[in-house]
Amino acid sequence: MSTHLTPVTDALTLLYHLWGLPAPTLHDPMAIALYLDPSLCETKRLAVEVDAKGFTRVAEGKPANATVALNVDREKFFQFYLSRVAP
Repeated sequence: MSTHLTPVTDALTLLYHLWGLPAPTLHDPMAIALYLDPSLCETKRLAVEVDAKGFTRVAEGKPANATVALNVDREKFFQFYLSRVAP
């Protein structure tokens, strides 16, 4: 793994290699960013439940109990995130 110029790029490079995806999955930063700027994601109210194995599932036919992010504007999120952690 190569070394980059900042701790942020080093962390993103590490995540890229760990997960093998073109973009890292940043769950906690995404949750905070969505709270601060709801336009970052398309959301929908759904009924969700956690099964016995810990998996989150949509609970068909039950009242909505959560707001679920369905689609993320990746470019807008990364601009939002990086402008705060690596201005």
